[in-house]
Amino acid sequence: MNIPIVGGIAAGKSTFVHLSLMALDTKLGERAMTFAMSDQHVQFQTGVELIQGGARLHKTLPDRLPDGLMVDVSTGGRGDRILYLYDPAGEWYTSGDRSDSQTYLDHATGLVVVVDPMALDTVVQSLDDEQRARVHSALGGGVIAISVAADAVVGRLLATLRARGKLRRIRRVAVVVSKADALVGSAIGRDLGSGADGPPSQLAVRTWLETAEWGDSVRALEQHVGAVRFYRSGFDMTPKDLAEPLQWVGGLGTSGIARDAVNPEVRDTSRRELGAPRGFRVGRVAARAHSLVAATLTLLVLGAATAGLIIGVFPGG
Repeated sequence: MNIPIVGGIAAGKSTFVHLSLMALDTKLGERAMTFAMSDQHVQFQTGVELIQGGARLHKTLPDRLPDGLMVDVSTGGRGDRILYLYDPAGEWYTSGDRSDSQTYLDHATGLVVVVDPMALDTVVQSLDDEQRARVHSALGGGVIAISVAADAVVGRLLATLRARGKLRRIRRVAVVVSKADALVGSAIGRDLGSGADGPPSQLAVRTWLETAEWGDSVRALEQHVGAVRFYRSGFDMTPKDLAEPLQWVGGLGTSGIARDAVNPEVRDTSRRELGAPRGFRVGRVAARAHSLVAATLTLLVLGAATAGLIIGVFPGG
């Protein structure tokens, strides 16, 4: 399943992808998640080590579209999926002259839209100097405000999908407010905080987005796609909650998934044996079967043609 990760510059898309896959790996258990390409697995593991060490991920370069991250996820039921996660730099969603190259959108049936609260003027203007300093520190000295308005990303995305004739393909969109933990302690971030019962409800996140003046984008998505759900993301969440947006958009089944783990240690996936994902193995078997059938039919056709030729040359008496 093709799932583009959509968001502006420095919105936290790559961090969301890493946190989500780390959470899925923790929830699903040993060997349930396999990378198709060894270099992608190494790159992912490098990102995991940076996050676990308290460092920020390197910025995705905007000079080219990265290859889709291919992950085979097995949930022990019909919900098994091969996920193709496309995480280009934010410039690909904030510049209108790049839309012709976004061919990966043609195959998408679900999207994850990452909303950076620090790109919302209402949020930034609500913070006093002390709160801004705290947020700046929580983000590791990262950017607080982005020049491109967050709501412009959704407008351009929908326009691109409509121009490519692919808007009607999108069935599910998960809207994820990133960096929510950095707003803890501020008045504007109060409704985004995780409480004793877990993260805020989808309705609470949707209401917060309306309050933060991202309501036009909320309504545009709800008007044009099949189903929209709302989440928050941060380092203060359990694997169960972190994995939920990607799990829902990807249509991953939940049978056999442990739900009682709270902040368990993320396993080191670097030592996991790499092999072709089971989905690819099934695909290869199907391809071989198809080739065998095609070859048999070809032989039958050639045999019939040869027999006809022989009969024509040596007609019976």
